[in-house]
Amino acid sequence: MQTKEVNPETLRQRRAVYHGLCSVLTEAEAFAALAIWDENASQSKSVFSGLNVYVRDVCTQFGKIEAQRELSQAINRALIAKSGDLTPLPESAPTATPITAQSEASEILESLSKPAPVAAAPVTPAANYGDTATITPEFQTFQVLLLAVLEHVDKQSATTGLECRDFIREVVSHLPWSEAQQQQLINLVDTGSTVQTRSYRAGQLKTMFGHLKAWLDDNIGKPASALAIEQALATAAKSSYASDYAPKLFVK
Repeated sequence: MQTKEVNPETLRQRRAVYHGLCSVLTEAEAFAALAIWDENASQSKSVFSGLNVYVRDVCTQFGKIEAQRELSQAINRALIAKSGDLTPLPESAPTATPITAQSEASEILESLSKPAPVAAAPVTPAANYGDTATITPEFQTFQVLLLAVLEHVDKQSATTGLECRDFIREVVSHLPWSEAQQQQLINLVDTGSTVQTRSYRAGQLKTMFGHLKAWLDDNIGKPASALAIEQALATAAKSSYASDYAPKLFVK
């Protein structure tokens, strides 16, 4: 398959997906599955939109249901990795037996047009608030900043606010975080408050905010996005937590 003229970021994303696919599939299978990704990505504004369904469908088609979580985490790690750390895309279809990877891709794309068996969604354990709270200045500031952004997005329209929250939930559920790290942030989005029981590694919350900024740029436009973030940063800078962790560190 020859790579069409694409911008560098789109090409990097394709390499990232292929890199993640190769962690659980053969090269030929990964090449075939990449064709499915190309079809999905052309219809989506966000790299994370529909990623969960894509991973489920790939694992179903290739008999790798038990590797669904592993594949999801591998692709997410690759999406935030440096280009130099990613597996190069093959210049042509790797050899597959007994059929070529290209025909595999065609068969899979055809099969996905039919109703696919729906795998049971994993049950996320409820957050155990009996655990000792882990209060970090970074997350305290992040809470104020995120809620301020959501408040400004809600002013765009109620629908946009709901879509933004859906996006955050989807991204968080796919990032290679622990379940506790995911749940405490999802609780914040759902209820406006949360109890921190797990801290985050350096850069995790900044990466999350970067995904949110990209979504805002795409969905409300860059001028409105920039204004919402600027106003949210100003709000967070006035909080009592800002002296311990400056909100501007999430956008630097």
